Amino acid sequence: MNPRPFLLTVLLALTFLAIKNSPAQARPERTELSGWVSVIDHTNPGKCIHPDRLQFCRDRASVMYIETNDARLTGEASFIFSSINSKAPATERVTGEFRLENRGGSWAGIWKGSTDAQGYTQYTAEGYGSGGYEGLIIHLNMERSNSNWREPMSASGTIDRGRRPARRR
Repeated sequence: MNPRPFLLTVLLALTFLAIKNSPAQARPERTELSGWVSVIDHTNPGKCIHPDRLQFCRDRASVMYIETNDARLTGEASFIFSSINSKAPATERVTGEFRLENRGGSWAGIWKGSTDAQGYTQYTAEGYGSGGYEGLIIHLNMERSNSNWREPMSASGTIDRGRRPARRR
């Protein structure tokens, strides 16, 4: 009996098992988040211009406290943003960057959102971890159903394993 076909079959089976169980093929870890986001302070009103019935502002800053069911995304976060407001009906669109640091590491990313004429506010944020959170990505949704900015927003989202996209030059 020739041992080559048997050894080849065993080698192919082991290769298949190694590929199937490799980390590249593993499903990413995902953690569901829920909690609250409260505006603590508007630290910089930014520079604004008022053409017609609009207001364009840049370099605005706020500090918000994020509290979720996951300690990795709990703490004070700084938000730097630009906004466009219309006066009638009163609406707002924002886009900017955020940073949150706590004992375990830090998050940095982008966020955007809007407030409609009835005061309904919805923001989305995506951030990348560093330090103890290296290799993790957060996706966060924040909502408020009225125009009172002092009232907390509900928060929901996920923390996933993943890498930052490569920067294009």
